[in-house]
Formats: sequence, structure tokens, C-alpha cells
Amino acid sequence: MEKNTPNLGEFLKDFFGNLSPKTLKRIVNETNSREALRAILHLEDVKLAVLILTKKELDSDLLDETAIIYKDWEVLRLVAQNKNTLGEVLDYLSYNEDYSVRYEVSKNPNTFEETLERLSKDGDDQIRDKAKESLENRRK
Repeated sequence: MEKNTPNLGEFLKDFFGNLSPKTLKRIVNETNSREALRAILHLEDVKLAVLILTKKELDSDLLDETAIIYKDWEVLRLVAQNKNTLGEVLDYLSYNEDYSVRYEVSKNPNTFEETLERLSKDGDDQIRDKAKESLENRRK
């Protein structure tokens, strides 16, 4: 009879979920394992997510997952700033209610022109101006 074994991601999430915050911070600082970082991101701990996003270079898939999992403006702002974030994710983030998330989207070179066009009509002057500036720079 075959045992039901969890996949690596599920195992790591369960494993990391039982560790202290201090140990998790040490692991974040010392590892480059994509699966370990992914499992830690899935713990939905804002402080750890911010630590990962400021210290590690994540691929577009992990950034995409992070944008979906988290609602915290600080985490989403860091995703919007990241040069590896895809245009589709930036478009999704451009609808965020937080000013700083939309502002970072307007600065990211991966943001679609259509997204910048919409942000150039945003209710906030700084976002409108930055989106217009980004559009002008692309058209030069």
C-alpha cells in the first residue's frame, strides 16, 4: 500500500511553521533555496516576507505568488519595486488602494504601457506624474 506523502512545499511549510521567528530569520539570511524561501513566504508572516524581499533576488513566479498571498502594503510595495516582477503582476498591483504600491508600479520598467496610461489618470498627483514620466521616457 502506497503512503500519501506531501510534496516538498507542503513539508517545508509545515516544518518552517514550527520554528521560532529567530530561527526563521537566520534561515532567510543564510539560504538561497527557492523552495525554502517559498515555504517561508507561504507562512504569511509580513516581517519575514519583507526580510526576504529586501535580501533575496526572487524569480517572477515567487513574486507572483507573493503578490497574491499578501495584502500588506509594505510587502506589495516591495514586489512592485522588484525588477523581476512581471507586467501582469504589476497590472494587478496597479489597482491596489495603497498609494505607495501604485507609485512603485508607475516606476517599474516592466509595467505595461496600458497600465501606465491608466495610472496617468490616477487620483493622486504623484502617481499621475510618475506614470506620465515613465510613458514619456519609453517613447523617446
